[in-house]
Amino acid sequence: MKSQIPDICDKVAAYEIGLLKLYGAVIGGRDLHHVLGYSSGDAFRQAACRKTLPVQTFKRDGFRLRFARTHDVAKWLASLDRAYPEVDKFQNESKSDNSKEESP
Repeated sequence: MKSQIPDICDKVAAYEIGLLKLYGAVIGGRDLHHVLGYSSGDAFRQAACRKTLPVQTFKRDGFRLRFARTHDVAKWLASLDRAYPEVDKFQNESKSDNSKEESP
C-alpha cells in the first residue's frame, strides 16, 4: 500500500504556497471566512462563538477581527482533499475536459 504522507505533505505545501502569495503568513477578516467556506461574516462569527471553526483562530490587540495562520488553513484544506477524494477527481476531470476543448 502506497504511503499517503508524502501526498498530503505535497498538498499542504501547494495550498500554503498559494495562500502565502495571496494573503501572507496570516489570513484574517473577510478573506478568512471566504477561504474557510462561510457564506457571510455572521456565519463565521456564529461558528467562532460556538467554537466550531475548523482551524485555530486568534484576535490581535486593537482588532475586532479574527485571524488564522496560513499554514493551519493549508493543512485544513489538504485534509478536505483526503476526506473527499471525489472532489479532487472531479477537478482533474474538469481540467482534462477544458484542455480537450482548447485543442484545435
